[in-house]
Amino acid sequence: PEGFCEQCNGKCCTEFTGYVTHADVKRLVDHLKKPVDAFITGYADDGKCTHPLIKLAEYDVRIGLSYVDKKCCLLNVVGDRRRCTVQSAKPMVCRTYPFSISSEDKLVHVEPYKCPGPIWPPDQAGVDKSVSEVKQLKKEYKEYAALVDQWNAQPKEKRASLKAFLAFAYHALDGPMNATLIKVPDWRLTTRLADKKGQK
Repeated sequence: PEGFCEQCNGKCCTEFTGYVTHADVKRLVDHLKKPVDAFITGYADDGKCTHPLIKLAEYDVRIGLSYVDKKCCLLNVVGDRRRCTVQSAKPMVCRTYPFSISSEDKLVHVEPYKCPGPIWPPDQAGVDKSVSEVKQLKKEYKEYAALVDQWNAQPKEKRASLKAFLAFAYHALDGPMNATLIKVPDWRLTTRLADKKGQK
């Protein structure tokens, strides 16, 4: 959450893979005014991740933030100081970490060993905001999972590339994506999770 990242200098921006949804991609495109492949890449299935798996014609992939030199491509590093450059538009999984909510809609700090304290929102307004953001994350994730299911149910010939999926996903939110914003190569597999094309 905003303001809390001052406390650990961006550990989660270097130690985790930031998987995203179609809603996250749209917010980043609108904010950055850059092609999707400036910040999004494809990750092959490692058999462990539960993020929705996109089935393309020749391989399966998940979408997430690109990493450069073992850090998020959207992280600004000046000396020992590391800060997010898209605070107002960063993905919901980044915005809500390290919080979740219980079945009673109570805020839960899920990974205190990664985010050193004190980290709890300072007042009830902060708690309410964090709860609202976690609910938004869950809503968008559910919508994204359903969208991926729709995509995966299509005939193989319609699932040609990651570029085609992004256009499909973006259309679900806001109509056809500007062609200049979907300059996504058919394969941009990073080596963090796999080292060969088409891993199943």
